Amino acid sequence: MPPLDVAKVLTRKQEHECARLDDFEFRVRIRAIRLLADHLNARHGFDLDGVEWARSSVTEPAEATLERLHGVLGHASPGIGEIWRQHRRATARAYEQVIVERGDPSPFRMA
Repeated sequence: MPPLDVAKVLTRKQEHECARLDDFEFRVRIRAIRLLADHLNARHGFDLDGVEWARSSVTEPAEATLERLHGVLGHASPGIGEIWRQHRRATARAYEQVIVERGDPSPFRMA
């Protein structure tokens, strides 16, 4: 039986944990955009497709998505500051929802 390569085992575990945390962060980010669009629809009477906004935000940072959203809404927009505040709230709700669905992302230790 070959000797145990501890460095290789730890590297593999680190890669697994990083992928798991990246997946969790991605789900929260995308869900937050969808929740934000749904909130803007309900509160301000817009007709935004939350799923489509979430899908289109996959390839860009949240900042770019929020700026683009503000631009699409135009003069009827509640303002970029308000969009950012609502995005933070949506992110908190998304985090809680993803924890319920997928479990807490942080209970595992690397060592």
